[in-house]
Amino acid sequence: MSDVSKLKPNGASGTEYDIKDAVARWQLRSTQTASGNPITLTDCAPINAESLKVTLQPKQEGSGDPSPTNIRTITGYTQTSVEGCGKNRMDFAGFLTASNQSFTENDSTFTIPLITNEVLGWYEFSDADIQIICSIDDLSGTANNPRIEFRQNGSLAGIVVNATNKQITVTCSAFRMNYSSYGSVTVAKPMIRLASESDATFEPYQSTSATIQFGQTVYGGTVDFEGGTDEEYSRIDLGSLTWSYRGTTTDGLFSADLPGYAFKSDIDALCEGFKYIGTVPTVTDMRGKNNGDTALFYSSGSESRVVYVIDTDYSDATEFKTAVTGIYLVFEKATPTTLPTAPADLALLKGTNNLSADGVMELGYQPDNVIGELKGEIQDLWDYILSQGE
Repeated sequence: MSDVSKLKPNGASGTEYDIKDAVARWQLRSTQTASGNPITLTDCAPINAESLKVTLQPKQEGSGDPSPTNIRTITGYTQTSVEGCGKNRMDFAGFLTASNQSFTENDSTFTIPLITNEVLGWYEFSDADIQIICSIDDLSGTANNPRIEFRQNGSLAGIVVNATNKQITVTCSAFRMNYSSYGSVTVAKPMIRLASESDATFEPYQSTSATIQFGQTVYGGTVDFEGGTDEEYSRIDLGSLTWSYRGTTTDGLFSADLPGYAFKSDIDALCEGFKYIGTVPTVTDMRGKNNGDTALFYSSGSESRVVYVIDTDYSDATEFKTAVTGIYLVFEKATPTTLPTAPADLALLKGTNNLSADGVMELGYQPDNVIGELKGEIQDLWDYILSQGE
């Protein structure tokens, strides 16, 4: 048989059967989706990734309402990665390295010489709280009261893992090592895994990652790991704008045009030095807002785009412009700008069943049971080929 591109499946009769079309139909029918951060798959180990996107949001440092006396810097991304790992999501060695701590790793234990009385920094899981199980075999050493603490809703969770309380389930976004007096601590078989994972057997942490490089700073957008990034946010220095004083002697209202910029109504925006309150339809609507508020004006019928700021410390536009120089506004564009980013190798994530990233992920994948059925059908076709001979 010289042409094996079209075959009848074993036991079938009638029309010819195209192998490539069969595979394509199976892939289309069987691709599943999952979203979130992190993502844990129970029907697929290792991950058989078909597609992967990550949505990035602008990041703002600090806490409280931004103001000229409480500048909250907005940071972006020059790259983004999706990390894949199996059991034991905690990278204990990586955590210690990031905390500038020397340590000795020996099979399933870590010995840490705590030579100062500073607690180790937080190990972040994600921006949102997730439910995890933390367990150890033991905590020992010369340090007094060594313990693992957890952060929940931005504050300590009030629950710890220590030498007597060796396993907990907690909803949190980060953990850290703490102690009452310094010395050394040995942590035996530390495991932090998602509560949805049932396997509690210790294994050394292993991970891999797929990375997209932007070639510039991106403040938010959608990253397609098969190639292409939609940059959805713009960043502008308030001091670069031409300001007009629109207020009376008391209300401190300033405005500036954003020439060439287009943004959507009810957009997402952040400002480093003023509290962003949303969009307003007119300057009249902006009057009477609180000191330190900023807003954007949107008009769907024109190219007019305006930023408003209330700062009662000033009544002169030139002085205000000087004062806000170096304070940035980041806002959502009306139309994203597509960056031609190179695709990442999704095969790097194979061998894992947990994914974590800088933002919310959308994953398309092939479950193991469907892959097995497809392999079975292909095997039937191959058996048919062999039975036909030449």
